[in-house]
Amino acid sequence: MAEIFGKKFGKQEILRRVGDIEQLAQITSVELKEGDGNGVRALDVRNGSGLHFMVLADRGLDISMADINGIPVTIRTHPGEMKPNFHEDHPLAFIKSWAGGLVTTCGLCNVGGPGQEGIENLVQHGNYTHISAKNVQYEGTWQGDEYMLQIRGRVREVAPFYPNLELRRKITTWLGINRIKIEDEIENIGFRTSPLMLLYHCNFGFPLVDEGSEVLLDPKETVVKEGTPSKDANQWNKVSAPVRDYEERVYYHDLKPDSSGICTAGIVNKNSVSGKKLEVKLSFKKEELPIFTHWKMMGEAEYVIGLEPGNCHPEGRQKEKEIFKTLQYLKPGEIKKSGIELEMILE
Repeated sequence: MAEIFGKKFGKQEILRRVGDIEQLAQITSVELKEGDGNGVRALDVRNGSGLHFMVLADRGLDISMADINGIPVTIRTHPGEMKPNFHEDHPLAFIKSWAGGLVTTCGLCNVGGPGQEGIENLVQHGNYTHISAKNVQYEGTWQGDEYMLQIRGRVREVAPFYPNLELRRKITTWLGINRIKIEDEIENIGFRTSPLMLLYHCNFGFPLVDEGSEVLLDPKETVVKEGTPSKDANQWNKVSAPVRDYEERVYYHDLKPDSSGICTAGIVNKNSVSGKKLEVKLSFKKEELPIFTHWKMMGEAEYVIGLEPGNCHPEGRQKEKEIFKTLQYLKPGEIKKSGIELEMILE
């Protein structure tokens, strides 16, 4: 049953009260019209629980803005939404065209700084988020007394003489439930073994991130990334007010999974808006995404906490292979699955 507006309803009880279920929950296909985002295809989703988010079909079906009852939980950076062709293979195109948002997919052949390997030009955080999704479909369907909203599509990072990978994505939310589930299936559709680097860059901002907020993690071990200031490393879970000239911190946490192999991470502000607790929880399978990166940036106008499960470190392919020795590969025809689930709580 769906819990909406403080009450539980079955399918028939809901349908007796509305002429069209889209009165309560719907996916709307839109096209952005402003500035550098002019022409970007997007899907605007509201699920009747107060959860509202936007999926960018022209940026790999990544999730841009997200809010709960009108309260934003994610950051928006200076560039705003941009068309994918602003990429232009520039080594730092990622940061120059990144709007922030709830989930940015990094990969599929590089995560971290730019580099060169053979004929491959490895751009910052890979090409994925600059690729338009194909065969995008969306629908709302009943499953018993639950109403499900779902978006599907495929993103291909392909070229002659290069790795040829296809990611098939499914994004699901439900009427009356403040959850978003992303399920990905990645296949090597070429005939050469290919590196696979994947990181879900989840970015949280004000008012969820504010002085007194806390990052919720249960690590077996925490390692400070080389080059990160370590003087306050024991305060990795604390959030301060914005700090002028702040130098970002990056931590690697070896998270403890539960008995089902699921890891959880989150951030909470117990006194966010009108004294209410605002919290976001992130869950994923440790087997699929064994490396967890925590980005802490308390700078002015660059004020964000990033919680980033992945199969790699965000330090580039060469270092992943030669230093960490954790670079994953996909054989021709091989398929790997991964995904994350996000839950928003306002109480």
